[in-house]
Amino acid sequence: MKEYDYVKVTVEKEKYARDGVHKGRIGWICDPRIIYNQRLVCFDYEVDDDDVICTSINESDLEVFWEAPVRQVGTRVLLYTDKYEEYGIKKGWHGVICEKGEQENYWRVRFDKESEDSEYIYFDIYQSHLAFE
Repeated sequence: MKEYDYVKVTVEKEKYARDGVHKGRIGWICDPRIIYNQRLVCFDYEVDDDDVICTSINESDLEVFWEAPVRQVGTRVLLYTDKYEEYGIKKGWHGVICEKGEQENYWRVRFDKESEDSEYIYFDIYQSHLAFE
């Protein structure tokens, strides 16, 4: 397991249930550190922004659901949400990671689609809104 991997909770425990996390829930590892055999996992898939849960889960209570590729500058990505349409960035656009974004867990992405004002569109995109090619 590594940062950005998607993981599935394999057990039902009261300490996780108090935070709204139950067996079978899928989240992603949002911190590279392992502290007391626990990983910090963010559960933000298919929830409203107010419902995001980030909590520590024992590594032994997780299994890798999807292994993230090594993310680095130059990695090709696909935007799979329509949350950026108000900025002229459309779901399904392909882009390339240019650098870390200004906020935690964001990537600066150069989209291949041309805009009226410039050759490319550059925008900070939340990492869980990107699929890595």
